[in-house]
Amino acid sequence: MADSSDIPTILIVDDDVKNLQALEHMLERPDRTVMKATSGDEALRCLLSHDMAVMLLDIRMAEMDGYETAALIRKREKTQALPIIFLTAFNKDDADVLKGYSFGAVDYIFKPIVPDIVCAKVDIFVELYKRTRALIRKNEDLERAEQTLLHMNQQLAELNRLKSSFVSVASHEIRTPVTGIKGYVENMLSGLTGPLTEKQQHYLGRVASNVDRLMRIIDELLDIARIEAGQIQLQLDKVNVSQLIADVAESLQPLAMQKQIRFQQDTSQVSDLYVKADEGKLHQVLTNLVHNALKFTPLGGRVDVETVPKEPGIVQITVRDTGPGIPASDLPRIFDRFYSGPSVPPDARGAGLGLAISKSLITLHGGHLSVSSTPGQGSQFFVDLPIL
Repeated sequence: MADSSDIPTILIVDDDVKNLQALEHMLERPDRTVMKATSGDEALRCLLSHDMAVMLLDIRMAEMDGYETAALIRKREKTQALPIIFLTAFNKDDADVLKGYSFGAVDYIFKPIVPDIVCAKVDIFVELYKRTRALIRKNEDLERAEQTLLHMNQQLAELNRLKSSFVSVASHEIRTPVTGIKGYVENMLSGLTGPLTEKQQHYLGRVASNVDRLMRIIDELLDIARIEAGQIQLQLDKVNVSQLIADVAESLQPLAMQKQIRFQQDTSQVSDLYVKADEGKLHQVLTNLVHNALKFTPLGGRVDVETVPKEPGIVQITVRDTGPGIPASDLPRIFDRFYSGPSVPPDARGAGLGLAISKSLITLHGGHLSVSSTPGQGSQFFVDLPIL
């Protein structure tokens, strides 16, 4: 918000009252204020209480001349940069002009005064003052906005911390009874509680399946809470890429067989390649990607996992499926937390955390996770990791 200091003030200093009045008449405008002083002392007092856009200072004055007044002005930090234009009818030779500049003058006006020249020179400094004050105000506004944003960011960070803490605590609390339910169901299915009818086995099987799904969601919530809190600690080790993929493929082979999906892995080009990684976390990422590929690929489809050296120092793992693909509108948000695209069937939707967790874990490994897809033809997920 503008204040009185934004209005340019011109200070005229001359011990001749007629000169002061003439200059005031020349320089008066609605957009500025003109102040007058008849001595150096009076001028210094004016500068104590007002900011000036420019000062017109007569050199020849009684008691304190213009040079002495300028020297005192330059000693004060607040007025060191004040533009001073000397007025003189006598000191026109080069030596005197140089002396004036040495005392901080920015220009000279020689008497008799030409009004147009005086106005033109003063207008330059008035405009400069206006622009400087406008910049100061903008800077103040930006600083206030920055402080507001900083305060909001601190509040958001605290809310995020509380949210992560709540998710972590709630997930732990939910996990305990769910684990108990899982144990009871497994005991019943194994016959420890007595014979079951076929219908009872069917329903308990459905319960066990949903308990497993709930446990996965709880694990994902715990993972995302740890990631947001920066509490994920990687246990880095030397990991053979080919063996890791073989382990993932073996664990998911039953699902592929169940859906009659042709499931192949090609690691022939990386049989001796190693990465420095947390094997458990990397296994989690690849399991999620391959499981998704198998889940979305229809009966009789195909899923391939191909691993090749992409460029010096990088190995690329590609998980390719023949599923429905991902619409272009969903791709920009595919790795967002809690995002499940509208194209995903309701019965296939999870918590929308698997891909977000996978991307975060790969990033922690110094790698990159990306996707490309053609609707109707399938999707490809690419994991780039630095080679050990």
